[in-house]
Amino acid sequence: MSSPAVRLPIGISDFRELREGGFYYVDKTALIDDVLREPAKVLLVPRPRRFGKTLNLSMLRSFFDKCADDAGPLFEGLAIASSAAAKAHFQRHPVIFLTFKDIKPTSWEECQAGVANVLARAFEDHRYLLSEGNLEADNARLFTAILERRAAKSELVIALELLSRLLARHHRERVIILLDEYDSPIHAGYTHRYCDDVIAFFRDFLSGGLK
Repeated sequence: MSSPAVRLPIGISDFRELREGGFYYVDKTALIDDVLREPAKVLLVPRPRRFGKTLNLSMLRSFFDKCADDAGPLFEGLAIASSAAAKAHFQRHPVIFLTFKDIKPTSWEECQAGVANVLARAFEDHRYLLSEGNLEADNARLFTAILERRAAKSELVIALELLSRLLARHHRERVIILLDEYDSPIHAGYTHRYCDDVIAFFRDFLSGGLK
């Protein structure tokens, strides 16, 4: 009898989709323990293209994210399932996940609009804060403006800091921020000659959010 064909996850970078679909997976969940042992508050993980960066970030999100869906079955049989230290953080933290991989426009105006779309999706993930977060009027107004893609640049700059602060206050837990391909719009800015604008924006955006 022939063995069943191996299902290779070609083009799949979502951890939940990969695991629930029964695709072949090289276990990299020990990365979770590495992250928890690292004393630095900000980690930069540069790797070549197609190395699995996005899948690893998706895996981290599935493990840490405090959500209603039970992620336990996704990690059954994997290395991290035997880690007592990691278990204490399983689905405990609010997570902000941002990917900038598709933001490669030819002008700063289009780039800013692309960033606004990314932030709107992240705020949509945490829309419950509007009804459950006891937001002050100014914070609720700004939250809604970002959610509805009508925030000014000065408001987009502080969006990451705002969302992380509101989540930390609501959940009383440290917030995990996962950024994928933040350099994509910067490369586009260099290529299409709006480098000063995009670097100035991301310098303030990341500084406020990550500090």
